[in-house]
Amino acid sequence: VNSDGSINSSVDALREVYDYISANDPDGNKLLTHFEGVPFGWAKDTTRYIVALLLKDNKVIVRAGAQSFKMLTDKASEAMKNNTVFGHIGITRNTEKQLTPGECLAAKKHLTTLFNPGNIALTVDSIAKASFKAMTGGFKETAESVSRAYQRVGLAGGDIVSKAVGFAKRIIASEGADGPVLFAQDADCFTSMKYVLDVYKADILSTLQSIRGRFNEIEQLTRLPQLKDFFKEIDDLKEVFRSLLQDEDVVSNKSEYLDIESKLNVAVRTACEDFCEKQNLAIAEEIKTLVSGYDISKLTDAQR
Repeated sequence: VNSDGSINSSVDALREVYDYISANDPDGNKLLTHFEGVPFGWAKDTTRYIVALLLKDNKVIVRAGAQSFKMLTDKASEAMKNNTVFGHIGITRNTEKQLTPGECLAAKKHLTTLFNPGNIALTVDSIAKASFKAMTGGFKETAESVSRAYQRVGLAGGDIVSKAVGFAKRIIASEGADGPVLFAQDADCFTSMKYVLDVYKADILSTLQSIRGRFNEIEQLTRLPQLKDFFKEIDDLKEVFRSLLQDEDVVSNKSEYLDIESKLNVAVRTACEDFCEKQNLAIAEEIKTLVSGYDISKLTDAQR
């Protein structure tokens, strides 16, 4: 293992095991038996350790039951934890195209831009671990929360958020193994995750849900003639709100949403104050009318 975490696959022992796997696609027992014999005489643990290094370097694929591993993940390690279970695995050469150094650098830059995970070695294994940690460290939950808010509000861009959720789930399901390729080669992975993080950091979704909730409450009110002007203002604000919801660039529209929220609150407060004032005046006028129909001088003190 090199100082940067990469594997020196040119070492003779690794080359011997890799060449044998490439030529024979052995199961674990066959591999252990071969390198335990002449001329090698290796301990079974040594062969098992070498396979783990080759898997860590993406040179082989390990199959255990219905599962297939292209990287040394926790589940892969569990499938090779001792010589007994190792004997039941299948091992083949990984013929998939490997990431170039340039692609590894691109994946690293994307991860750093999104999650700032600290120092990441320029290896597939290191990028995979950083990807897995980022997804399980809160991003998946954040993306799912944003997705639910988009659905409740009816905001455009939900498809982008859904993509981010899907990528996060895929990386987690693979224990990070799919992370390097996705961050290096799939532009949608980076852009969808950046979109989610930008929206989340803008702290605007609670405002949108508040506006939506306030409109829903107002819709339950009876449209009294006295509130004609109020409802006209609300309908105008609602139309602006609906128009903004069709634009997926929610971050750029933050000021407009805040303006709607402010105007909505002012309209409700003003309408309540005006309605109360008018009703109080009407009540006072009604009392005045009722009182004028009686001869107050004939009433007892109690009646007055």
